[in-house]
Amino acid sequence: MSNTLSMHQLLFRTEDFTYPMLSAWCKALVRAQEAEPSPVWVVESLTHYKFPWTRFQHEFLVLQAAELDGTDDRRVYIAIGRMMQRPGQLPPSDVSPPQGSLALLGIRGFAVEEVTILASPLSLPLGLRSIVWGVNPCAPRLTDVSTILFDVSCIEPYYSPLSTQCYWFSQAGYRALKDIYRDRGATEKESDKSWKLSHLAKFPVTLTDTHDPERNLKGRIRFYRNTLGWRSGG
Repeated sequence: MSNTLSMHQLLFRTEDFTYPMLSAWCKALVRAQEAEPSPVWVVESLTHYKFPWTRFQHEFLVLQAAELDGTDDRRVYIAIGRMMQRPGQLPPSDVSPPQGSLALLGIRGFAVEEVTILASPLSLPLGLRSIVWGVNPCAPRLTDVSTILFDVSCIEPYYSPLSTQCYWFSQAGYRALKDIYRDRGATEKESDKSWKLSHLAKFPVTLTDTHDPERNLKGRIRFYRNTLGWRSGG
């Protein structure tokens, strides 16, 4: 018997359920879609959210996904946000431990992106901006979007409260998906422009010629636009 979870097992929950690592969820999602090629799941919309003053104004992304030409017209809501790895969680096997005084103080550590399958649509007062592709053959595939967000995370695998925190991941992920799929007939809406004002959300200062997060993100965007081409949901 296969241990591969089905798409419905991964995406539908009777109550909110959190996968502690984006990488594991992404791999499980790709395996499930390969095992069950039809129906294809696409991302109908992407929203950049900010919590109010509680929870330290945590920012995260929410994907609204749907079957393309499927029999199930239900929507799936997936929240993805970055935080610092908790004590007891296994560190990534392919990333060197963080170095420097901030790491010794416990301020800089490994970053993890948690994926929460929401049992119902989010009802939050502050959705900062959103992109809507709709449910059509031009909408991004859910498996591609999850892979892209994981790749964005890998640009900066460490969490720092002053640079590569939840603000950085939310903005970098939103920007990457917006630029990669900019020719797919999407509409964008800004509900609140305060995300532009945060100095904490800028890319970290380049310390070496080989580590330039801004250049690396642009490179990822070019790569996915070239490799995905006009790949669509259908």
